[in-house]
Amino acid sequence: MNMIYTPPPDTFSYLEPLDDMEQLGKKYWEVKDNKEELDKLFDYVKSSNNTALQRAFVGMMQEVDFMTLFDDFYQDEITVWKHPRFMECLLHDHNFFEMVYVLKGKAGNIINGQLYKMSEADICIIAPGVQHKLEVVDDSILINVIIKKSLFDESFFKRLSQDKGIVKFIKQNYYMPSMDKRGFLMFHALHNNMLRSALALLFSEAFNGQNNPNTKASLLTVILEYLAENEDETHEAENCEFSEKILRYIQENYQSTSLSDAARHFNYSEPHLSKLIKESIGVPFKTILQEVRIKEACHLFATTEYTIAQIADMIGYKSPVYLSRVFKKKMEVTPDQYRRMHKEKMYLFEGLDVIKNR
Repeated sequence: MNMIYTPPPDTFSYLEPLDDMEQLGKKYWEVKDNKEELDKLFDYVKSSNNTALQRAFVGMMQEVDFMTLFDDFYQDEITVWKHPRFMECLLHDHNFFEMVYVLKGKAGNIINGQLYKMSEADICIIAPGVQHKLEVVDDSILINVIIKKSLFDESFFKRLSQDKGIVKFIKQNYYMPSMDKRGFLMFHALHNNMLRSALALLFSEAFNGQNNPNTKASLLTVILEYLAENEDETHEAENCEFSEKILRYIQENYQSTSLSDAARHFNYSEPHLSKLIKESIGVPFKTILQEVRIKEACHLFATTEYTIAQIADMIGYKSPVYLSRVFKKKMEVTPDQYRRMHKEKMYLFEGLDVIKNR
């Protein structure tokens, strides 16, 4: 009989106290319907000279519907942080993998518009490009593990059992996120003592240890292996060796490749390669290539000042007019609108004066 994992006393005591941001969130929920008290809270935050606190407050006050996050914000390939309690999370997606772990209590995880209730020791791995938000408005403790796609190189995959569903899930969402309609895995680890111990070691290394990248990568490998043992509790991501090869090829050569180039690379005729791609992946080569290019264009429009012509050239389109047309069809806004929308949303986190009179 499996015993429920019980950590040694005080193992996570350092995560219990409310930090400044959590205290702000708790206070906000207490006074948000009282204008006089809310104004006092506003004045306190503005005078604090704490930029992170000010941005968090603006985020709570503003009606921002959606935001895309990019991994440029994170320095390490693996970043571990405590999800702020009493803070309402924005609906967002991102270009990295995220693992959410409920250390204590419960949370609501809204993924692609559907609510999934998580309780203690539940784990959710969310793929790039998946819209989601966490609801944690009490003293529950959740840990977020941000995992950059760059971590998952060939040497990392060699450490894992290749036939496991979780490895297929990571590979598929590494190369072609939109092909996995669900985009996440959910695990229940309440009785998995070894897995919870490995997670505790990862958190300890990140919060109280040296935060060593190699140590974190080794511990994450162990965690993924333990998760792979629960294949019956995962969403099986269908894939095959050929689809992985072609998706990797497109990801690495999207700036200049074409169907004819790919056919020469894999030593197939163009019609035969086109048929294989359609059968194994479900969409034509052109659709996959366009998906990869537009994803990169989104990143560049949101994070750089390059012109449309420059970005078109960088991602493999000869004409900025063609990029604009394809981008609008895919994203339902023009490149200029996308860039402006993203800048406006980022501006919301830069100051307080814009919300004083709301």
